[in-house]
Amino acid sequence: MTGFPLLDASMRQLKTMGWMNFRMRAMCATFLTINCGISWHHGARHYMNYLVDGDLAIDNWQWQMQSGVTNPLSDTFRIYNPNKNIPKKDPDLKFIYYWISELKGYSLPEIIQGKYIGTSSYPPTILDWAKTRKVNGKIISDLRKKVKERLTLQGGTEYESAVAAQETVNKYWQHKDREYKEFKELEAELE
Repeated sequence: MTGFPLLDASMRQLKTMGWMNFRMRAMCATFLTINCGISWHHGARHYMNYLVDGDLAIDNWQWQMQSGVTNPLSDTFRIYNPNKNIPKKDPDLKFIYYWISELKGYSLPEIIQGKYIGTSSYPPTILDWAKTRKVNGKIISDLRKKVKERLTLQGGTEYESAVAAQETVNKYWQHKDREYKEFKELEAELE
């Protein structure tokens, strides 16, 4: 009951079905850890209590990644905006209507603008997403910079592990970019 429909729908799905798609898992994780400032350990434990496809190593790593703990040599990390994701991931509101019946009858703009507040039993947001993103995001960013500086100055096996992790992530994205370009080329040929 966060007041963010896509988050709440995802968590209701998890509790009922034991499953949630990757994007929603990541969005819920960044909300809990970065916006709410709660340790990733609590979210990881909760997911493992409900996920039918739960894998301890993958679950914990994903929670660490979404909370900004992993890949300290990278200058960036994601913070998903749950309202911005509604038009992208649920533009017809089927997912939200299915899991949050309190919002049936409200349009996409009405839901994003919070027009339901005071006229439905669905609650207002529990926090100011933009403010917590700015304040808590800066805290995470500053911590990541300090870790990066320490690793770079000290070197050693911890630094080598961080470099190896960053190279793995970079190779993954290079592979994904190559796949995407090949797909677009094939798509263009078929037109």
